[in-house]
Amino acid sequence: MRRRNLVEIEGCFPDCDGIWNPLSMLETESIIRSRLPMGETPASVDNISALLQAVRLSCLKNQLSEAKNFLAYADQLLTKFEDEDKLKLQIRYKLEEGRYHTFMKSPARALEAFRNAWEMSKDNKKLDFFSVDAVYMISMTLPAKQGLEWLNLALTLAEDSTNTLTKKWLPYLQLAVGWDQFDKHNFGNALEFFAKGESNCDANSSLLRTILWSKARVLRSLKKNVEAIDVQQEILVADGGAPCERNGFVYLELAELHSGLQQEAKARDYFVLAFESLRINKKYSENYDYELREIEKKSRKKVYHS
Repeated sequence: MRRRNLVEIEGCFPDCDGIWNPLSMLETESIIRSRLPMGETPASVDNISALLQAVRLSCLKNQLSEAKNFLAYADQLLTKFEDEDKLKLQIRYKLEEGRYHTFMKSPARALEAFRNAWEMSKDNKKLDFFSVDAVYMISMTLPAKQGLEWLNLALTLAEDSTNTLTKKWLPYLQLAVGWDQFDKHNFGNALEFFAKGESNCDANSSLLRTILWSKARVLRSLKKNVEAIDVQQEILVADGGAPCERNGFVYLELAELHSGLQQEAKARDYFVLAFESLRINKKYSENYDYELREIEKKSRKKVYHS
């Protein structure tokens, strides 16, 4: 799943609105669209917030023309809005503008918007949730070495915050730092950050699944395949044990783990499940066609003994 997939997960940000359900984006979309302003639109907190939520949703669905329209509408309302919440809404606007430009593959414009959000929020402790958001997005927009400095800053801001909502950033950031350590082959440090993320994470959340998967991936690199299998199985048990579309990456890891233990029959069975799950995962099938074909080959491999 690595870092490339982290940014593809809809639930990779804590929810300050209480409406995002990463396990059911259809439900989330229904709620957001029901809140969109209709007809003559007053410049209110609710209307502008709904439009900004819709920008993020449209970006995640790759409906960038729609996202642009929502962004323009929110900007239009913001120019008419005068209230103590205006600064917060302006910061949120800049964050969604930056994410829109990220999806548009315009990193310079995205970085400018994220930096604006950071400058507008950094001296206001009441808005430090959005400061962390801005700094985290800057970290993902810059080249790796510079980005790590900003990622560490985001983690420090979240750790130092007294805001309960801002603290919800901790497991997301600890997951990201853990993967940085993994990429540097600092596997012990990676496990430490994943453990911190796990302890700070809500039970049964989508994020917890990602952290457990990441922990198991490090264990595989440490040749601790049996321990890694136990962790991956923990994810499956939480899903009820039956084959599940969203467990494609779990099946793939279990296939590799059993293969590493020379349990080829079990490995093949999991390659079959991985292929069946990942081939209907649109993002994966469109971007990793070669890898998908390799998984299919392994799923068809004849096995004579385990």
